[in-house]
This record gives sequence, structure tokens and C-alpha cells, in this order.
Amino acid sequence: MGRRGYSTSWIQTTAMLATGMVASAGNTYFGLWYPIVVAIMTAVIGVLFLRDTKDVGIASN
Repeated sequence: MGRRGYSTSWIQTTAMLATGMVASAGNTYFGLWYPIVVAIMTAVIGVLFLRDTKDVGIASN
């Protein structure tokens, strides 16, 4: 991994996965399903597990 950190490694892994999917399927847009699924999963997890903090004071737990 070196000095790049986790985010750079994940970006490179995602790019290689999407490129491999495009090469194996022969469809230019086939690799787009992976980032779309990750974005949808992020939105669903955010909606389910993040609490609303509209009327919560900073000092209160």
C-alpha cells in the first residue's frame, strides 16, 4: 500500500475491477454498475443508520 493510504487503494481497485468487467463483457458501460451499486448502498446505509440532529444541542449526547 505504501504512502498512498486506503482511499487511493480502493479507487485503484475499483478502477481495475470496472476495467476488467468492461474488457470481459465487451460493453463500454458494463463497468458502471459497480459504482452505482456502491452509491446506492451508501445512501441506504446512511438513511437507515444516521440520526437526525436538527434540534439537538452540541453539548447534549
